[in-house]
Amino acid sequence: MTREEHLQSCKICKNQKYDPNQGIICGLTNSIATFQDQCEFLEEDSYLKEKKVKEDAQKELAQKTVGKGVRLANYILDFLFIIVLNILFYMLIAVIILVTNSSVENFMGSISDFILYLISFLISFIYYTALEGFSGRTMAKFITRTKVVAENGEKVTFNAIVLRSLCRFIPFDAFSFLNDDARGWHDTMSKTRVISVK
Repeated sequence: MTREEHLQSCKICKNQKYDPNQGIICGLTNSIATFQDQCEFLEEDSYLKEKKVKEDAQKELAQKTVGKGVRLANYILDFLFIIVLNILFYMLIAVIILVTNSSVENFMGSISDFILYLISFLISFIYYTALEGFSGRTMAKFITRTKVVAENGEKVTFNAIVLRSLCRFIPFDAFSFLNDDARGWHDTMSKTRVISVK
């Protein structure tokens, strides 16, 4: 067995102790493990076992967390889908204006820039909140086979999705995922991460 395979048992054993030169060693033999299949001195510690399970789950989750390239692809694709939704919304408004015989100039003149911004904000907010809230995935995430999960890997709560969607409107949030761990402000503030589901 390799040292790493030995450590799988040693890390959950009550008899383990730490040596600064060798790392985890057996407290009974004062040496690193040398057993072949199973350690005869193994006494599982429930606390250490639970801790190891959590550490292993976090490592696996970190390996599934997507990088900057995928995050950028998600951002660009979602941006395009939101543009299409905006266009469809204004086409619907145009149809309503035509059906009601209203004047386009009067209608557009009565809408302030703030209202136009608010409409775009609501379309984006609803897009992210509805899709991620119900499936953990936006249209872009379906394409890139990624998903939003809580930091611990479990299903994300709807409240966290709402917070995540709101945080997207913080100025320069789109660039915040360019850090080392490829997690943006909307991830860290909502305690979520984007993982691969391939």
